Amino acid sequence: MNTEGHIDKERRRYPRLNLNIQVEYAVIRGEEAAKTQSKNISAGGICLILYEDIQPDSILELKFYLPADVDPIKAIGRVAWRSEIVVANDKRTRFDAGIEFLEISDTDRTKITQHVFSLLQQSRE
Repeated sequence: MNTEGHIDKERRRYPRLNLNIQVEYAVIRGEEAAKTQSKNISAGGICLILYEDIQPDSILELKFYLPADVDPIKAIGRVAWRSEIVVANDKRTRFDAGIEFLEISDTDRTKITQHVFSLLQQSRE
């Protein structure tokens, strides 16, 4: 880990792709689901933009769609880290949160892996 609590790129197990998609999430304890945007994704987790301070180690239910996919990806994830972000001209407090997938089907993990590799390969061409 580096000083901000982010996992260094060299230590990542999965390639990561910058991807802005809508994600529905709920902290597991009976709260209603909320919607937000992702910053990036890998087969191991997803980085979310949050406007509420969800503490590290909180467990979330996640649901999102990869572009051009009709079936949602559903997962249970753990907040591995979160950082407060100051955004000019935005009075809301914003947090970036790294979510590690704890429970995700092999099929969904494979879909994410294929999507990431496909777009990374296109960007190299």
